[in-house]
Amino acid sequence: MRVLHVITGLFTGGAEGQLARLVGRRSVDDERVVSLVGGGANAAALRANGHDVVELDGVRGRPGLAPVIGVARQIKDFRPDFVVSWLYHANLYALSALALIGGRPRHQLIWNIRGSALKMENHGRSVRAATRLGAWLSARPAAIVVNSESGQRDHAMLGYRPRRWAVIHNGVDTEEFAPDPADRARMRAELGLRPDDLAILFAGRADPQKDFATLLAAIGMVPGCRVICAGRGTEALPDHPALIRLGQRLDMPSIYRAADLLVSSSAYGEGFANVVAEAMASGVPVVATSVGDIHAIVGQHGFVVPPRDPRALAAAIRTGLGLDHAARENLVDLARQRILERFSFDRNVGAYRDLYATLGPAGSAKALLSGLDHVG
Repeated sequence: MRVLHVITGLFTGGAEGQLARLVGRRSVDDERVVSLVGGGANAAALRANGHDVVELDGVRGRPGLAPVIGVARQIKDFRPDFVVSWLYHANLYALSALALIGGRPRHQLIWNIRGSALKMENHGRSVRAATRLGAWLSARPAAIVVNSESGQRDHAMLGYRPRRWAVIHNGVDTEEFAPDPADRARMRAELGLRPDDLAILFAGRADPQKDFATLLAAIGMVPGCRVICAGRGTEALPDHPALIRLGQRLDMPSIYRAADLLVSSSAYGEGFANVVAEAMASGVPVVATSVGDIHAIVGQHGFVVPPRDPRALAAAIRTGLGLDHAARENLVDLARQRILERFSFDRNVGAYRDLYATLGPAGSAKALLSGLDHVG
């Protein structure tokens, strides 16, 4: 089976990382990744590992016909059984490319939608338009994949009416994200943390969705702890004596291990919170706000509080940091086991294979042939 993936870009991000890991597992016989814009750590990593990556000359936030033609040419060249697109803009470009060559989206195209409870006022005009147009066209693809139950509900409320919903939770590489005491000690020393320092981790981009302001207010009620901030834009967070501002990092497994607690303070918009599952797999207790599918991820093996509530967040942080050794070890063992059983990447890969099998041979490459020769 041949699968062509189309994504807006391959920079650091949740969807981008999930696609890179899916392709890295070689889930089908042959896969190619088409990025509408060039560059990005995931593009470099995929290519370095021998995967087929094509980068087009698109410009973020600037729609045009050229990327549609570029995707159409890749379909013509690769002749996939399925085209799997990731994120709102790529979904529309993939649909348009298939229409251009006379393909059959209802058999060949699978959309991927991430996140939930979108706050449209916090997104640019291009994202708002793509989201609304996606809802109008949502019955065209064979299926729409979402990574959370909350994402399915929220997009249904936005008017998405696909032929088939497929909820495929994100997967965690439980070998990459795993406890390692020696690496923990090394990274803490690199970050300037003493053995007895209490350190929490904020892992995510600096964005209103992540609600760093609530976390900062909570930290004011928990004296004596440090906050490791890792993610795009965190290097520019306001100066504060408790903060260790790292910016975007490519060594996140080590960063997780350095922390005593992971705190996810998101106010909205999370579907499946990768950082929470990755921390659990890494042997780090978690405190998270109840957005998206957090309860499904954490279960009884972490601390979940309402969003935008600094006092509740501070109380949970104090509880998490105050666990004695036995209670902490029991909690992290059960949390890691939950990820192994429910959210491993093997389960994620298996779910995609099952979806392809369910959609069946109607997606075979021969169905694409009718219009291919019209695109040079």
